Amino acid sequence: MANYRGARFLEESMCSVLAQSVKNLELIVSDDGSDDTSVEIAKRIAREDKRVRVLTGAGNTGPAATRNRALAIARGEWVAIVDSDDLMQRDRLELLIKLADAHACNIVADDLTYFGDDETPAGRTLLRTAARTVPQFVSADLLVQTEIQGSGLPKLGYLKPLIRRSALDGMKYNEALRVGEDFDLLLRLLLKGKKLLVTQESYYQYRRHSNSISHRLSEEKVFAMIAAQRALEGGDIPAATRKALHRRLKALENLLAYERLVVLIKQRNISGATRSLIKHPALLKDLLQSVAENLARRMRPAST
Repeated sequence: MANYRGARFLEESMCSVLAQSVKNLELIVSDDGSDDTSVEIAKRIAREDKRVRVLTGAGNTGPAATRNRALAIARGEWVAIVDSDDLMQRDRLELLIKLADAHACNIVADDLTYFGDDETPAGRTLLRTAARTVPQFVSADLLVQTEIQGSGLPKLGYLKPLIRRSALDGMKYNEALRVGEDFDLLLRLLLKGKKLLVTQESYYQYRRHSNSISHRLSEEKVFAMIAAQRALEGGDIPAATRKALHRRLKALENLLAYERLVVLIKQRNISGATRSLIKHPALLKDLLQSVAENLARRMRPAST
């Protein structure tokens, strides 16, 4: 459980893990230099439950590095990734481990249900109606397709998998990534021949709120995602996956151009923004859509 300034929900999330029907577990809370009361909360719970281990880091290094510190000391047969503001159904780990054992796979994930105080409808799941068409075993090329903007597919990189620790074989999160690090790790595992099984059942509750960071992008973050993908493309990749990666790269390059346009607009650099739109005219549609969404969000009544 990586944490950064998560004091508001941390205790509830930790208790959700410790209440699992699988009792033989360890909860590693890896803090990323929080300046709130997160560490105090985690250490208090650790004094009450010896299954809890708390790691602290200096400075804000990002979710990938924070998770890597936890992975380095993990001792369990399985590793579960849980965000410090999310919740799990009491028998989630038990059910997913049984499912993985029954299908002899190295990675297993369930659907996730949204809840919280942002505009995402409570009770909606990630897979939604696509759960009927997404195959149980997810291939590398399908995983990449779900990450392509405009594909219409649910982004499977958001899933919170259980991974057999031996399957990692020393593999770590890419610490250059601040966004998309889960997708990157899953893809590298699949390219190594590991199997990902996704069930349509939802045992994981994914909290959406104003402080959520998973959906926040910047020019620097998108550039890191492009660099990570280009590093992958040099390996031995099946043709279908390579084709999907090419489409994703084009989408990421378009996203990078958009983020650069936003920076120019915020800087009131009208001539630079105009040149960018002339070079990438399709960005005008994205810009107008973003403006419309922001206006609609401001006009929407506060949720109860």
